Amino acid sequence: MELSLEKHFTKLYRTMLDKPAEVFALRGAVGVAIVHWLDSGWNVYLPGEPLVRRHWADYPEARQAIEALVVRVGGMLFAGRPLTHPNVSMSCGERGGPGKGRLVYRVRVGADQEVFDDANAAALRWMIAVAEYAETPAETPAEPYVRPLNKQDFDVHDEMNPDGTVRCTVYALRNGQGLRIAYWPSEGMYEAYDVNETLQYTGYFCAVEFDAAIDKLRQVAVQSLAAYHLPFKLDGATRRAVESPDGKRWTFASAENAQRYWLASIAGHIPPATTPEPAEPSAVPVESTDDEGGKKYDGGKPDYALLPPLAIDAMVRVLTYGAKKYGPDNWRKVPDLRRRYLSALLRHVFAHMRGETRDPETGENHLAHALCCVAFILELDEESATSGKA
Repeated sequence: MELSLEKHFTKLYRTMLDKPAEVFALRGAVGVAIVHWLDSGWNVYLPGEPLVRRHWADYPEARQAIEALVVRVGGMLFAGRPLTHPNVSMSCGERGGPGKGRLVYRVRVGADQEVFDDANAAALRWMIAVAEYAETPAETPAEPYVRPLNKQDFDVHDEMNPDGTVRCTVYALRNGQGLRIAYWPSEGMYEAYDVNETLQYTGYFCAVEFDAAIDKLRQVAVQSLAAYHLPFKLDGATRRAVESPDGKRWTFASAENAQRYWLASIAGHIPPATTPEPAEPSAVPVESTDDEGGKKYDGGKPDYALLPPLAIDAMVRVLTYGAKKYGPDNWRKVPDLRRRYLSALLRHVFAHMRGETRDPETGENHLAHALCCVAFILELDEESATSGKA
């Protein structure tokens, strides 16, 4: 068994204490992470530990950091404080019962159990199993459709600082009884909270993207299951079954899918459904009549009202800035523009991933610049397709 950064960890970029860093988070586990400080070495972290620079435990290479993390997880197991996971567990005890033998370490993956004589070997098996379990797809085709949560499932409000600036933006899960996500603009990070946690930024393991924060909220909700009295129930033993208020029950092959369905049901009280097929555009004009008898035939036509207005506004501001600096539609005159705008697109995306939200020249979001680059390249592709050119 070998633990790999590429295979078993999710790589995130962030800036902490003005120091650029790469955060490698163990897949399927909250807070188990390795941080590569790009200007020095590597550190390891367990849940509840802030991601701050540790000069006393820098490791010069990734392999040494991985080995150190395994030892720390094994140390928790040896001390009787194993990390928890809904599908993979580890425990320690004497073989044959108390006082009857040497200490052994057990790792359960689903219905299977393995026994180890060494805490570090058990910890390594647990970490690999957790990471690989997180990527195991559900195999039961008859499962209810799992609708992904999105920002529309949350009630949103800002909490303000005394000086009138936004302290954090809070996304409260609808009907979630205190389950919420907070976005901290000063850090550019999301964090998930249960009903008992105070909204404060601590520097603990956080998420860069909202989707990752939703997944962390799922894990937080499962860990605090007993604190909630929610209309939809998650089976507290297997974590793989969801029960509706009227007593209907659905079992999933994947505990993660069951938990996602559970939260989506809480937020929207959605009925069970098979995976929806995409609707075919209507070939017959749809008649729309207002109160005064007016008609509008717009069935099957593109609905421009679906465009996200704030993102489009940011994109237009970048285009306006460019038009003032270079002239309108100057991008069409740039030599080798496909390659150069693809390169510019990647620069803006990577800058955003490193934690730099705003372009230093325009003050606009790097992703608004990236949208412009995509639009330029797409415009050329569409023009070529329309004209029949390769």
